[in-house]
Amino acid sequence: MFRVSVSKNLTNHKKFLKDLFDAITVQALVQTGLVHFKKAMHDEIDTIIIETLNSTLLPAIRQNLINNKSIFTSTLYNSLHFSSTKPGQVVLEASKSTGNREYAVILERGSKPRTVDQAETDNIVRWVLFKRKVSEERAISAANMVVRKIQKTGNVPHPYIEPALQLMMPIIKQVVAERLRTTFGAV
Repeated sequence: MFRVSVSKNLTNHKKFLKDLFDAITVQALVQTGLVHFKKAMHDEIDTIIIETLNSTLLPAIRQNLINNKSIFTSTLYNSLHFSSTKPGQVVLEASKSTGNREYAVILERGSKPRTVDQAETDNIVRWVLFKRKVSEERAISAANMVVRKIQKTGNVPHPYIEPALQLMMPIIKQVVAERLRTTFGAV
C-alpha cells in the first residue's frame, strides 16, 4: 500500500493532493494489473487443463462407451467435451439434446427403478429400429420390454468416466505439468 505523509503544516496543499492522487492512481494500477494478471494466469491454466483433458481423457472415455456397448453411444459419444463453467472449474459436459445429460449420468451410475417418459421411450424405439432393422411394431414391443425392465429394476451402471480417469490420471498429470512448465517456466 502506498502512503503519503502529511505534516501539520500544509505549505503546498496542491503538491500534497497531487502526491496523494499519484499514490492512489499507482496503487489502483498495480492492483488492477495484478487482478488482470491473476485472471489471465487462471484462464491460461484452465485452457491447458481443458485441452489436456480433451486430448487425453476424452478419447479414453469415448472408448469405454464403445466397450460398454451402450445403446445411445453415438449421440453421447459426439456430444461429450470438457469446458470451464467458471474460473478454476472444469466439467465434462454433454449436450442437452435427446436427453444426453440424463443418459450420461444414468449410464455412469445406473439408476433405481424409475418411470420412463414418452421421449425416452421414443428414443428406445428409434434405437431398436436402427440397430435391429425390424418393423415398427416389433420395435415398439421390444422398447416396451426395455421400459418395463427399467421401471421394475432400474438401469445397471456401465461406468465409462471413472475407469478412464483412473487409467489416464498419471498421463494427465504428466502432460499438464509439462505444459505448465513450458508456459510459465520452471514449476
